Amino acid sequence: MIRVFAWILRFVNNCRKDYNKCKEHELSVAEIENSEKQLIRLTQTYYLPDVESLKFVTFIDNDNILRVKSKITERNDESSFWYPILLPDKCEFTKLLIRSIHKKNCHAGIQIMQSLIRERFWIIRARKTIKSILNECFICARFKVKSLSSGPSPLPPDRVNDCAIFEVVGIDLAGPLSVFKNWRKALRRFIARRGRPRIIYCDNGTNFRGAFNDLAKLDWHKISRETSTQKIVWKFIPPTAAWWGGCRPLTYISENPQELIPLTPAMFLIENRCSDTTDIDELNSRDLRKIMKYRIKLLSYLRQRFRKEYLSELIQKQNDNRVREPRIGEMVLIGNDNKKRLSWPIATIIELIPGRDGEIRTVRLKTQHGTVIRPVQRIFPLEVQAIANSDKELKEESISVKSTKPEKVLNTNDAIVKKYTSSGRLVKEPKRLDLLNYNCYRFETLPKSQRGEYVVNKNDLCE
Repeated sequence: MIRVFAWILRFVNNCRKDYNKCKEHELSVAEIENSEKQLIRLTQTYYLPDVESLKFVTFIDNDNILRVKSKITERNDESSFWYPILLPDKCEFTKLLIRSIHKKNCHAGIQIMQSLIRERFWIIRARKTIKSILNECFICARFKVKSLSSGPSPLPPDRVNDCAIFEVVGIDLAGPLSVFKNWRKALRRFIARRGRPRIIYCDNGTNFRGAFNDLAKLDWHKISRETSTQKIVWKFIPPTAAWWGGCRPLTYISENPQELIPLTPAMFLIENRCSDTTDIDELNSRDLRKIMKYRIKLLSYLRQRFRKEYLSELIQKQNDNRVREPRIGEMVLIGNDNKKRLSWPIATIIELIPGRDGEIRTVRLKTQHGTVIRPVQRIFPLEVQAIANSDKELKEESISVKSTKPEKVLNTNDAIVKKYTSSGRLVKEPKRLDLLNYNCYRFETLPKSQRGEYVVNKNDLCE
């Protein structure tokens, strides 16, 4: 800004001189300093008309610049440090000055910025002004912005409803293990040992996606029609959202050894831990029916205890770190634990994917390489401060609107007063953008002694 204004001043000076005396080379140091002084004088004249109300001890130096007197005039230091230049806070020149110093000093913080500016300038409400400018810095936002968070969600029905063991399973990495490409044998071995699952939850690993794509190529309508085999339902969690399929402790573990041991899934892997074999000759149908009834009763009892002791403790808790919901079209950073923040890609939100309860927990993002799906915990909005400022301004405007008294609007049956100037000319109603209606427009009138007021009907103006 200073250099542009210096070129403007040179152009004005060249226009006043002869062609042979015009300057054509690069700007000199004196021209740049003169441009800065001119801008400071213009800024102080426009934004600081009433100096006495600022409660500062000020004076005007030889360059006609307003300065502030400090208490360190007896110190052996520079004069600009004794008498800093006074600048307003709500000024574009002040904002550009703060941004320039901020970039030259490697995006320094608020305290360092305030110390650097204090070497030459004294900004009114400096800390608040510097903080507002630094919050708008795009590069600083990449390192300071926090991720979004979603509200608590209920567990899926597959995890709380009664079903057979291994009817609904989840697959996760258990590394470090050597993984081979022949995934079909691993799935067949699992089905042979634990039974065929109905639903499989897993992440977006290449081996799981490959299994899903290969199984999707089969004609399941024909398989279901000719056999009793049903298609396995694959449910993938969002990419990079490991907590969607993670494990957690089932219940409280007591330190008293006399209390009952809580049930775990490992206890159901092997149904019978007894090593001895019952003599088949001693068994009959009556004993088998009795054992079957006992097992059914025991299963019902275990499910009741599971419902009372575990499911009743699953209460949703409020997330205190929740900021707000994402917005379509907002620019965000895609977080990655394996990369530095400087290498995180920038994306735009193009779709909000709600859950069963209507809460937004996943979003679809558009990057320069395509579209991806990520949970809200992995996106870092870059427009948080702008949105917060706009919400604050809207709130302040609503408060000011409520506090002001509405003006009385003229009734359509009321008469309209014509307005005349001191010379006797009729003042016509402005028609710009048609913002006001003829029936509710109020004119300010002059006294009757100056021929400024007489009443006419509203239809006379339309003619």
